[in-house]
Amino acid sequence: MKRWILRKNAKSIDDLIQEEVAIPEPKTGEVRIKNFAVSLNFRDIVVMKGTKGMSITRDIIPCSDGAGEIDALGDGVKNWKVGDKVVTQCYRGWTDGKITANIDLGLGSNEVDGTLAEFFIVKSDQIISAPKTLNYLESSTLPCAGTTAWSAIQGNRPYLFPLQKGEKVLILGTGGVSTMVMAIAVGAGAQVYCTTSQENKIETLKSMGIKDVINYRLDKHWGDTIYKKTQGVDLVVNTVGLAAINSSIRALNFGGRMSMVGAMDDTTEAFTESYLMMRKNNILFGVLTASTEAFKDYIHFLDEKKIKPYIQQIYDFNNAKEAFKTASYSKNLGKIVIRIKSTIKNNIMHQR
Repeated sequence: MKRWILRKNAKSIDDLIQEEVAIPEPKTGEVRIKNFAVSLNFRDIVVMKGTKGMSITRDIIPCSDGAGEIDALGDGVKNWKVGDKVVTQCYRGWTDGKITANIDLGLGSNEVDGTLAEFFIVKSDQIISAPKTLNYLESSTLPCAGTTAWSAIQGNRPYLFPLQKGEKVLILGTGGVSTMVMAIAVGAGAQVYCTTSQENKIETLKSMGIKDVINYRLDKHWGDTIYKKTQGVDLVVNTVGLAAINSSIRALNFGGRMSMVGAMDDTTEAFTESYLMMRKNNILFGVLTASTEAFKDYIHFLDEKKIKPYIQQIYDFNNAKEAFKTASYSKNLGKIVIRIKSTIKNNIMHQR
């Protein structure tokens, strides 16, 4: 079989190498997945570059997200059968409720090999049944970006901040997580706003159900602008990081909340709006994907609402390096997916 390897101490795309090896055999408690699709995340770029504490000290198979079918079972696996259609979970050890320190670094990290291979091995408790209404390409977008979007909207189980119909949501950016949040929020009946720096995206975003789009490059006071337009939003999904925290607080309504999802921009600016945040009684919470049970809730929601993820571009397996280069670009709109088998059709509703 073919697989892609990130070499020890990887720092760039040049350290991503394709090789051919024997098909691996599952050990006790493991399953082998015949892989059909892999989606890329900002996390995979971080691992490839060895930044943000994610440097690797051995050769690894990268990527956390995969969708396929079970091809073989290791000893002791009782809850799955060959042929089951499944998706991976990025992290292992978080079944439900409050996250604990026992959670690992996730698939495609220094601890655990990932999914960028024609066949891969995974623990039997690190997969869940794939959605009934999505194909493999679409399903592959869910494990990291999709679950992060789900938790960014309402926290994790038990859901402390469930999104209500009619609430106003501001989403920063248009990448994989952001477009996943858009789909969930629109599907839940929220009024959705977003920011972008590219005028050519605005019409596409509005066609996805976005009520209004603010170009933050042209409007340096976008937080105040959003507040004036909406009388304050109920939720800001901050995929940018500290560089956007002050403007995000200014955009929030009294009693509003902000989920901190990403750290795309490490720029540190003075936290000038701490008093405003206290005065508004705002809530700030961090997000790291979702528990197993929350992931199941998310899949049920997608099936019930018949929501499709927005895929920007699909690459064939042999062109994985090009996929990584595109995923490294900060101006994407939606997800980048790698198709493992060329026989899979591009039946993607929202493919551009």
